[in-house]
Amino acid sequence: MRTDCQINVSDLSAASSDCAVCASLLRAAKPHWHHENRGCYINRNESALTIGEDGRRFLRLGTTLGSSDVLETDLQVGFPHLLERGSSTQYALLRAWLHRCDEFHACKSATGAAMPSRLLDVGPADTDTLRLCCSNKNKTLDYVALSHCWGVLTEAEKRKFCTTDENIKARQNRFDVSELLKTFRDAVRVAQNLGIRYLWIDSLCIIQWNQKDWKSEAKRMQDVYAGAYCTIAATSADDSNAGFLERTVRSEYLHIQDTSGRQFYLSTEVDDFDNDVENKPLNKRAWVLQERVFSYRRKYFMLDPNFPERLLGAGSKRTIEFIQFLSTEYSKRGLTEKTDRCAAISGLESRIAQARKCETRFGIFQSFLHRCLLWQRSEERNTDRIDYKDQIVPSWSWMAYSGSVQFMDITFGGVEWVHSLRFNRRFNKKWKPALVTDIGSFQKCNPERRGTGYVILDLDGTERGQIQYDMETHENLDAERCVV
Repeated sequence: MRTDCQINVSDLSAASSDCAVCASLLRAAKPHWHHENRGCYINRNESALTIGEDGRRFLRLGTTLGSSDVLETDLQVGFPHLLERGSSTQYALLRAWLHRCDEFHACKSATGAAMPSRLLDVGPADTDTLRLCCSNKNKTLDYVALSHCWGVLTEAEKRKFCTTDENIKARQNRFDVSELLKTFRDAVRVAQNLGIRYLWIDSLCIIQWNQKDWKSEAKRMQDVYAGAYCTIAATSADDSNAGFLERTVRSEYLHIQDTSGRQFYLSTEVDDFDNDVENKPLNKRAWVLQERVFSYRRKYFMLDPNFPERLLGAGSKRTIEFIQFLSTEYSKRGLTEKTDRCAAISGLESRIAQARKCETRFGIFQSFLHRCLLWQRSEERNTDRIDYKDQIVPSWSWMAYSGSVQFMDITFGGVEWVHSLRFNRRFNKKWKPALVTDIGSFQKCNPERRGTGYVILDLDGTERGQIQYDMETHENLDAERCVV
């Protein structure tokens, strides 16, 4: 059996009316095909058929136990089958996975992590009555955390289901599971069937529209996810009312017999991690980035419990590259409230700074101050300044603006940095500068527009520097002569 071939959509379309295999290939390949008239490589890696340069799996080959040459083939024996979501068999499998982690793996929850201020007591399986309880900071409890996407719910709809100052006392007494959104109800069922009595959901365990409580709890997000026994990532739920237990994945099967009489079947791929997990709305949210990092044990994602200490031990070059990569990826993600841009990654920022033993301010680390400041917008359009009502975010931080950013690629060892640049330790008032540095001025130079930015030319026309504005400016460029 061949391991690779090159085909195009037009050829498959012409043959699909008379060839069932061609028709199956056409249906499965079209979503991954962007140029119908161009050839595309399909490769076989054992049972998996992959398409394109990125090697995305889209079909699966298999054989049956009755095949005479089953012991000589590298194909999967039997049909791929996913357990029904929410079934007793699936819960038994999840419990077995977690038990194996407890016994043999290093992905247990962080020891010593502070307990969340509040947890939902979900009771045993099939219990419909819930209670919001205050946790005992001196007592460690196993709990499950939920990572989810709100979706497009209005504020009025959210108020109906969230914990607020008005309903918290009633919920601390008891309330019914039917009062929750469907994704939350599904999370309750999962926790109950895993045998974990307590559940943490942000909008139920943090008092919403209460700035004091929100600020206090937002700082502790890293401990919440690091201390969870496991985290449920509701990636298949596009919003909080979609649920994640009733989704079904169906696979088409096609029986094939080759010219030598060997029996095979062709089926659609049911294990698509990129589409089912990575590319879902949940993993495009800013808050979820640090949730994923700090959740040591998730259904689809786990991380070394010693992060980021292990990374930092690999050297400064890898550390700053990681910080810049993390900041770039985070800046691309969506936020319901723009003013959450600082808070949604504060736990991760604090953890890296603690491991690095350095100060950090608004995504900028003292250890790599020069390189962290060399960011710019990555989109063609200008960015907008975020109006933080209750804090001062300096203009030199990418957190002061909306939109995605990227960092300048500066060769290591190829630049001599100024030593006078540092954080101002007394920065706490509007009239106190956030940075302390020397200021230089352009002399005998002229700015000239190039594309979306400017270049600085000396009197001989030699390029000496570049300027790119991240915000729309109406200032007189000729009057600007300072660079910090």
